[in-house]
Amino acid sequence: MNINRRIIKDSENENNSAMNNKLTNRKKRRRIIEVESSSDEDIVIDNLDSAEQNKEKYLQQTNKIKRNSGQKYCTKRGKFIPAKQFESKNCNCSKKCIERINETQRKEMFDKFWNIGDFNKQNVFLYGSVLRESVTRRRPRNNSGTKRAYAYKFYLVTSGGNILVCKKFFINTFQISTGRIDRILKSHENIPKDMRGKMDGSCRRTSELLTNTVIDHIKSFPAFESHYTRSQNPERMFLNPELNIRKMYNLYLEKCKENNLSSVNEWTYRKIFKRDFKLHFHLPRKDTSAKCDFLNMKIKTTTDDEEKTILVERHDVHLQNAEIARKALQEDKILASENPDTYFAFSFDLQKALPYPKLSVSIAYYKRNMYVLNEGFHNFHDNKVNMYVWDETVASRGSQEVASCCLRHLENVTTQSHVIAYSDMCTGQNRNLQMALMWLKVTQSLENNIDIIDHKFLLSGHSYLPNDADFGIIEMALRKKNFLYTPQDYYDVIKQCRKHEKFILHEMKRENFVSTKNLQNAIKKQIKKKH
Repeated sequence: MNINRRIIKDSENENNSAMNNKLTNRKKRRRIIEVESSSDEDIVIDNLDSAEQNKEKYLQQTNKIKRNSGQKYCTKRGKFIPAKQFESKNCNCSKKCIERINETQRKEMFDKFWNIGDFNKQNVFLYGSVLRESVTRRRPRNNSGTKRAYAYKFYLVTSGGNILVCKKFFINTFQISTGRIDRILKSHENIPKDMRGKMDGSCRRTSELLTNTVIDHIKSFPAFESHYTRSQNPERMFLNPELNIRKMYNLYLEKCKENNLSSVNEWTYRKIFKRDFKLHFHLPRKDTSAKCDFLNMKIKTTTDDEEKTILVERHDVHLQNAEIARKALQEDKILASENPDTYFAFSFDLQKALPYPKLSVSIAYYKRNMYVLNEGFHNFHDNKVNMYVWDETVASRGSQEVASCCLRHLENVTTQSHVIAYSDMCTGQNRNLQMALMWLKVTQSLENNIDIIDHKFLLSGHSYLPNDADFGIIEMALRKKNFLYTPQDYYDVIKQCRKHEKFILHEMKRENFVSTKNLQNAIKKQIKKKH
């Protein structure tokens, strides 16, 4: 039986002329790609001028040629695709296809197909090997019709003639997918062309209206800045730590459903969130070590060995200074424990703001919260922890408020004459003029015996204060609470969260907060008079 021999022969002639033209054009572009006859060998690529100009496009074209030639390649995402290997698989059908053709002939057909090296011409080859006939006999069951209009016969065309085989045997011979042959058969006379990578993406592009809907939804969540990153990255804002992108997307779907609006998928929502916003969910409890990050980046990127050595030494000195500061803290702990009548040592830190009311309903995420503030003090001589709390209706969270808490905590000093205080280097709260004036006032006061105050700062990014562990206990207890309506609810959690040595809670009132503004103005006037 003759089946479309002309189509197969024509396709082979077209393959030869097309390959010659392709090689000629590539030589003109000074880019040579040689496809070896064996499917097991790699494509040899010389003269990578075009790759330097457009590396991504070059790799795509290279992978396309390798894929269509049945050779191994690596996808853009790094997935390794092995080469096509001929396997003499048996279909175990009633036609006994394995007995009709020997393995050598079958291997020749496999090599012939993959040596074409062009997806569209391979489709022509496959289409020419299939004979379509109208269904001659129908056997409808249960009075139901059939959707099948044609029957297909698959042939392996060898030098000895056309050999009829089953579909499974045909697919296994060429190592192709069932879907590929089905698409060719469905197209009838119009053999499908390879359109992969030729679309402009307009059909998948998110409309401007949908994009604006997502942007407006993300903007509807209240965001706030952190005092730790305000100076380093003023554009970075933080959302409610109870949120995440998945939760925000689910809220977005609810809103679209309520307003009968079209919605985007989660992948698009995430892309817009990361591309158009500088939003984060978790407030940093401590400063990041900007110096460490800077030095590590310079060490990785520099090519000068001498400069790299200097940078490594600077980084080592920085880490040594951080270690020295931590050792000093441990030594002062021992000093205060052994001499409790002389030394009053402690560390202090401001916990991240605690939002109230804390609710689990979706509408709460769109509302701006008020916050509870908690300044923690950890004594070294007795390990007692004092928490000084207030909310935003009472006072803010600046340097004056922190200084006022320190002033109140020093009321616990009895006979001690030497105070040692540890904190991080947050300029907005701890390392500023207001704190220095407060320390000065304490040493000049006649109401205590304090003569010396040492305020020591741990390096940014390496400030592992005892307060961090105290705040961690509070946060673990808060995770178990889904509803906190008032500041008093937070105060109750703080008082009860530790079983044995409970935290000592002090509620700060407006009259407890003092200001150094008058003293600052007086100092400025004195400076002006001198000049």
